[in-house]
Amino acid sequence: MATAVDKKEDLTTCSICFETFKKPKHFPCLHSFCEGCIQTYITKTFEQARGGVNCPLCRMFISKPCDITVEKWSTKLPINHILVSLIDLNETKSGKKLCAACSRENETESAFSWCVHCSEALCKVCDRSHRRSKASSNHKLIELGEDTSKDIPLYHADVYCTEHSEEKVKAYCNDHSIVCCMTCVMLKHRKCDNVGSIEDAAEEKKKSNEIKEFHQNLQDLKASLEKLCKNRTENLRTFESDIKR
Repeated sequence: MATAVDKKEDLTTCSICFETFKKPKHFPCLHSFCEGCIQTYITKTFEQARGGVNCPLCRMFISKPCDITVEKWSTKLPINHILVSLIDLNETKSGKKLCAACSRENETESAFSWCVHCSEALCKVCDRSHRRSKASSNHKLIELGEDTSKDIPLYHADVYCTEHSEEKVKAYCNDHSIVCCMTCVMLKHRKCDNVGSIEDAAEEKKKSNEIKEFHQNLQDLKASLEKLCKNRTENLRTFESDIKR
């Protein structure tokens, strides 16, 4: 039977290359793959007549956006930030996490601490510099170890705009149902009537009937799964008893 470690590895393994995700991107069906794997897959399977591809897992047909080329399609897909955070946590707990600041300079140093504000791992030297810098002196740093990885938030990574990679998304356009950075707001959504902060949009979504129904569906699904697990356990006991008999 699969162990808990196996299950974690399955979650962070690309189903195309069977390696840990490298820059995981997801299709509209929410199945995720490495950006490079998606690009190779799209290039090989793109159907010109239909103008899209089928998801490698669920076979859902996905149309190519009109404003981008086939070669650039994978770069415009959204990043799966949950997977990015999960991979970071797994690497941190296993002691394989490297200093992000050193990696940007093509240097390899083992991580010593984790900056919650920046969502980055730091070595001892960078940790000291991070604490001394005026810009980051108030950041929360957690020293890494076997018992500290659970203190790191699973999802704290900043989400950056797909159109303007250097800017964080801060607004939500209700007219187009899309998150956007401030540059997008000024250039593409200045004529929209319902543009506000992500926080306000999230609060409104929480109060909507759609979310309440979704929550109830999850509860019903949870109850069904718990019943299924209970029945399976009882069946296994009966099966083992029959074998002994």
